[in-house]
Amino acid sequence: LSSQRKATREQKQGCPLGSSSDPALWNLASNGILHHDWKSNVHLQAFADDFVFVVHSTPEQTSQILLRKH
Repeated sequence: LSSQRKATREQKQGCPLGSSSDPALWNLASNGILHHDWKSNVHLQAFADDFVFVVHSTPEQTSQILLRKH
């Protein structure tokens, strides 16, 4: 969430809620993500079986990223 607008992404695939595979898949996926050496402007928070990434950037950096996508 920024002062300009929300940043969201719809999730269409994943492990079914309550699946017996949930804990094992979470452990496999999360280990590398949690131990990765992220840049100083990237903050990672894990909640239960979810990740939240907060990335700080200047308006100029954001504009450059958006221009590269289009």
